[in-house]
Amino acid sequence: TSLQEYLQSKKIPIPRYSLLHSVGNPQQQMFEVECRVDHLDLFATGIGSSRRKAEQEAAKQILMLIQQNG
Repeated sequence: TSLQEYLQSKKIPIPRYSLLHSVGNPQQQMFEVECRVDHLDLFATGIGSSRRKAEQEAAKQILMLIQQNG
C-alpha cells in the first residue's frame, strides 16, 4: 500500500492492523479496522465491506494525518 511504501522509505516499521468489530450477516458484513503506526504515535480507523477495504481506508486516514503534520 502507499502507506507501507512511505513508511519503508523512511525506515519506519510497517503498520499494525487490528479488527475492532464486524457487524451484519456473512453476505453483508461491515468491518471496522484500526491501523496503528507506533513509531509515529498515530492511529486511525477504517470501515469497509471487507476487512481489506477497511484496512485500506484506515491506511488512507494515516497518510492524510502524516501529510497534515508534514
